[in-house]
Amino acid sequence: MAGTLITITDAGRTALVAPGNAGTNRHEIVKIGLCNAAFAADKALTKLPGELKRITTFAGENVARDTIHVTLRDDTPDQYTLYGFGLYLENDVLFAVYSQPTPIMEKSPAAMVLLSSDIQFTTIDAAQLVFGDASFTNPPATTERQGVVELATQPETDAGDDNTRAITPKTAAKRYAALTGASFTGPIDAGAGAVKGTIRSDSASAFYYASGSGNAFLGGLSTGWTSLVTNNIERVRVTASGRVLIGTLNDDGSNLVQAAGNARIDGNLSVRRTGGEGQLYVGQNDGYFYANTKQVGWYSPTLGQFQYDFTAKNLYVGNNPVWHAGNLPNPLDKSGGTMGGQLLVAEGTVNTPGLSFANDGMPDTGFWHIADGTFGVTCNGVEQARFSPDGANFRARPTWAGFTPWDSGNFNPANYATAGDRDWTNSNKVSKSGDTMTGRLTLSQPNLYGELGLRSTDGSMQYMRGRSSGGGMEWVNHAYNSVVANTDDAGSFWLQNAYARGILQSAGRVYSGNGSGSLCEDGNIQGGIWGGYLSNWLNGQLGSKANAGAQCQKSDRAHYFGTVNGQVHLPDPWCIDGLEDPMNAKFGEIRIYGCWYRNQ
Repeated sequence: MAGTLITITDAGRTALVAPGNAGTNRHEIVKIGLCNAAFAADKALTKLPGELKRITTFAGENVARDTIHVTLRDDTPDQYTLYGFGLYLENDVLFAVYSQPTPIMEKSPAAMVLLSSDIQFTTIDAAQLVFGDASFTNPPATTERQGVVELATQPETDAGDDNTRAITPKTAAKRYAALTGASFTGPIDAGAGAVKGTIRSDSASAFYYASGSGNAFLGGLSTGWTSLVTNNIERVRVTASGRVLIGTLNDDGSNLVQAAGNARIDGNLSVRRTGGEGQLYVGQNDGYFYANTKQVGWYSPTLGQFQYDFTAKNLYVGNNPVWHAGNLPNPLDKSGGTMGGQLLVAEGTVNTPGLSFANDGMPDTGFWHIADGTFGVTCNGVEQARFSPDGANFRARPTWAGFTPWDSGNFNPANYATAGDRDWTNSNKVSKSGDTMTGRLTLSQPNLYGELGLRSTDGSMQYMRGRSSGGGMEWVNHAYNSVVANTDDAGSFWLQNAYARGILQSAGRVYSGNGSGSLCEDGNIQGGIWGGYLSNWLNGQLGSKANAGAQCQKSDRAHYFGTVNGQVHLPDPWCIDGLEDPMNAKFGEIRIYGCWYRNQ
């Protein structure tokens, strides 16, 4: 703000005047007040009107006996419009003020205010006003002090005799050569002894030379080395024996090129393209990268090797071929294989399943993952089945061996269940878990016997079936190769090998009581009540039979049974033994006596 009209307040002027008007008191400006509203800069002010805040981030400098340069800075996040400011002395006296009706500047939270102003006094010794830190001042520049300078014109820059003006990059570029290179239109003189087209640091140690044929030379004339130096650091050295050191000065005494740090090559790098194997050593190990006429790879006598073989057209690790799509035999051959772990595939969608098939058209047939624990089966982009922890859900009813199974869509359980079975109330059908029938059960098979199979707990079977010869029933053994018993339609019964109709005549017996009693093939009966066979028991009880014409004897005395005037029946085995008409009996009374007889 050069030329700003600043008003010195009466209080400020009084503070500067020494007692008895004998000069100017020395004071220090310590604060600057900022105002966010316009005001009249009246010299009678003792406080800044509309003062927003006071800052101490400023600096000032006496640039002349009657001029001070003041620079203020505000890098806080405050936001305001600056209309004026005031200078406060160390005794809190408002020394000077400035204001204008339009904003000096606008400050945003992200912006920094940096304002400079030159104040010139006509009746006050400005040298008596001092400031603290002068780091924010912007006085006229000198060789001893930073400040404001005037820019030099191109002729002033080319003349090179002005030490008060500054040059711009544009004027400098037309005057001086760039470090990156420049074209010279005149001779270059680098010191005594130099000739046109030649630069020398001295006459013995180094030179730059451009020959007439266009060749350029940089080197040393003595037996030492030639170096390239930047920022006072030797970057490249070419030794007297021709070895090149880049980024290092440690010469190993053998390798032609030695480099330290990172290097970049945008073009080709050739390593022993003729005359044998090329080797490249990298890192802290005993191995190297190599290439020859047969293979290219890496080799270490202790750490192993890998290489690409030109003849086999394959990569080898430790002399073992690497599997790929062209030679993969194991662990998963293209023709099949066994995996030892999980095969994880992509989630997929109904149109692009995560697991599909090589010969499918899209491929849009396979399996895809729907959610945690749920996957689906898709055929040509149409979901056919979905499996989850709750079970399986099919888009259409499946078939089993060409047959349609029954389900809730084509089967009504009520038509086939008894009352009380799973709360079904229809009793027209028989339940497979057991039931009571009120009608006839007929078993039949097309062109076969109607048959009932009975299975025991050990798995053996017994079969009962209808008899084909005029009706009846047959019992078939477990092996289903022999009829062990049968009945005919008239009720006759046969055991195995029985032929005589109506007679128990067989190679076996009829048993009862878990085998404790039996009917033998000869008609005899065996059982515990007889102590064995019935025939033996009868023989023991009766002895031999009575002969024809043998007489019987009474087993006991006669017993009275009644009179003949009534109806009297003697029970078996009693017989009438005699009649009696006692003398004293009533008329017509005849008594009846009976006894029973035995043959022995």
